[in-house]
Amino acid sequence: MNRKRVFAFLFSINIFSLAVLAVVSSRFRTDFLHFVSDTYQVYKVFRNISMLEGLCEDLKFNKYKHKKVFHVAFCTDDNYVLQICVAADSLMQHSKPEQFYEIFILISQNVTQAHKKMLFGIRNKFKNCTVRLVDMGDKFKNANHKGWGTPMFYRLYLPYILTVKWLYLDGDVVVRKDISELFEIDMYNHYVAGVRDMNGYINPESNYHKEVLEIPNLNSYICSGVMLINSGELVDNFINEKFLKMVEEYGKENKFVFPDQDIINISCFGHILVLPCKYGFLGHTDYENNYENSSYAKWTCTRETWDEGRTDPYIIHYTNPKPWVKWNKFAKYWWEAVDKADCKDQVYEKYNKRSIMDS
Repeated sequence: MNRKRVFAFLFSINIFSLAVLAVVSSRFRTDFLHFVSDTYQVYKVFRNISMLEGLCEDLKFNKYKHKKVFHVAFCTDDNYVLQICVAADSLMQHSKPEQFYEIFILISQNVTQAHKKMLFGIRNKFKNCTVRLVDMGDKFKNANHKGWGTPMFYRLYLPYILTVKWLYLDGDVVVRKDISELFEIDMYNHYVAGVRDMNGYINPESNYHKEVLEIPNLNSYICSGVMLINSGELVDNFINEKFLKMVEEYGKENKFVFPDQDIINISCFGHILVLPCKYGFLGHTDYENNYENSSYAKWTCTRETWDEGRTDPYIIHYTNPKPWVKWNKFAKYWWEAVDKADCKDQVYEKYNKRSIMDS
């Protein structure tokens, strides 16, 4: 059955039900109008989603026999598809058979059919997952991305897709362990959770939070590349709407250095849960140093969490340098993941591992 017809049928049922309530009682009229507006906005995205792509796979794998279902999201354009494939493959390599992962990949319009097929290949390789591609169309096309790429804003739209607990992952990550325990973290009264960031703008001496972000401090400022997202709380408190409004305002003011990340930290301030650094160890930190000699560790971690993070991280976030550009201590883990992924040949064709190791 045509997926647009399925959506239209379900949409019409909801509209009819709320319309009856709106006629019966005026108290429902405002909610009804909001619902129509919000649902139409979601429809503009979902009309491009492969809604029924993977339906047969759901039935084939019988996901409901699995005890736990986890929702993971990635965002990409055509340039980062190989990295997404490696990241998703590493995630599933460390999953347990009794776990089922619903992987949503929010893609730009320029992703080729060949690359879409590559992304869908993940669900064929692993029987405890399915992959859904969401074509974001022209969403955020006018947003000021400052060279980071439009897909960085896609993560802000996740609450409109499903109100679940999401694990969002950037493409430049590799998963080294079973990360299901992340989904067990209590997110009550927290909108997002992540690892604290530190860079030239985010540090103990910086006034960036006062001059630009206009928040009291940077003590809970997190990196948006690995995040738990509590969509239910975001929607209940209208933070998802605030995200989109700030994207528009930022486009006019052009003041943020890290656009999506700054928007998240401003909008969620006071409701951000800081995670141990092992859940998204940042590649640009001074990880070669022990706790006493690490400026990042002393500002953001305890001795215990720092030692665990730099020696045995669950997730490595290759903020800088990228392992397909420059070799370092953590690069080997990404290339080990490449060797297990179905896109191995394409990665080796595009990136010369030997020259990277010799550089």
